[in-house]
Amino acid sequence: MRRVLGDGGTLAIAVPAADDLVEIREAVLGEGKERERMPRVVDELAEGFSLAGRRTIRHVVRMDTEAMRDALALTYRGARRSRLARIETLEPMDVTLAQDVGWWRKGAAEAPHARVAGRGRASWGRHRRLE
Repeated sequence: MRRVLGDGGTLAIAVPAADDLVEIREAVLGEGKERERMPRVVDELAEGFSLAGRRTIRHVVRMDTEAMRDALALTYRGARRSRLARIETLEPMDVTLAQDVGWWRKGAAEAPHARVAGRGRASWGRHRRLE
């Protein structure tokens, strides 16, 4: 990505936030486990990019069965037939749609470790070279 991004350019990456589709995951998978994904992205980009900012975009929407099926089909776990069959038994519900968006500038971070705020705690990234 360093080779493609021009000087002064900004790299933006969006990943599902920890609570994205948590209500559907809880109903279909039996648990609504929240996983932070942005710290791994920060780790991967630590060499060559500096984190300029981060924001979580979150909306709660009412979904019927068809909308829940479509949303779950977009996830790697939700595309499994056994999971899709469970959706058919669900009543319409409010569902969280959430994305963590980060943006980076070309050039290594000044600090030895990039810090990303998590839920009430800080995650410190390891530096690894991207090949």
